[in-house]
Amino acid sequence: MEALGRLAVGLHLQPAIRGNRRVQELVDAADSVESIYSAAIYPSPAQQPAPTELEGTLRGYVHAAQSAQKAAEGRLGTEIGLRKNAEGLLRSCHQEIAALRKGVENALALTAHYKAVSDKFEANIIMAKIAANTTQVANLSATLAISQIVDDSAEGKASRRCSELLERNRRLMTANRTLRSRVKLDHLDPDVLVLVTEGSFSIPRSTS
Repeated sequence: MEALGRLAVGLHLQPAIRGNRRVQELVDAADSVESIYSAAIYPSPAQQPAPTELEGTLRGYVHAAQSAQKAAEGRLGTEIGLRKNAEGLLRSCHQEIAALRKGVENALALTAHYKAVSDKFEANIIMAKIAANTTQVANLSATLAISQIVDDSAEGKASRRCSELLERNRRLMTANRTLRSRVKLDHLDPDVLVLVTEGSFSIPRSTS
């Protein structure tokens, strides 16, 4: 009660009285509830009311102080509850951000994997096309070579005959140049020259 009395004096006295040094000394020196109230409100003995009136007034002040304390505790509890709710919401936000970040990382990794698979698939397609074209060219070349060897058609025979005639003409021109440098063609039979050119007849070299 003594502590509550001092609290009531501190809460409810007017500023002018609280700032009075003499009143403060009397309150500090008081040793009971009644003396605290009497020292604070009625510093002069002539002004002091009856004890019952003092007690009732003091109880009113104490009740008001208790009510103020409960109100303050209620506000403090509300603020604590709001703070807990805010902390819970903050934790939830952090968890959601972490989950979103993990989802983005997974999406990026999956995109990179799909791109690698796609690039590899396209590279395999290109290599397969190149291999197929190479095989096709090789097959065509082999077919063409075989057709040139076994072609018995009139066109094939004419082509081979033309090639033989060209080769024979080349040999004749070469032999002609050789003979002009070594023998006198005016005294030789043309048919003999042809045989010599084709390797069927040999002509002795002139000794002159």
